[in-house]
Amino acid sequence: MIRQGTKRYLPAFQRLAEHYSRSDEAPFFDYVVQHELAIISFTTATLATERGALDPVLRLLDVPVPGLSSSG
Repeated sequence: MIRQGTKRYLPAFQRLAEHYSRSDEAPFFDYVVQHELAIISFTTATLATERGALDPVLRLLDVPVPGLSSSG
């Protein structure tokens, strides 16, 4: 689930990084791409060793963040 979501958005982040490659924002978008690649790498390695290793992360993602309203 986490890998699938990350892989789905990675191309968009890569396009943004390319678009902003010659701007002051380039380091930010490069960081975002590297962040997504790190998530993919981590989840792939983790799931290779223990299938349920990400269950606590998935449970946490289902819990609303305290102090943040969903109405924006």
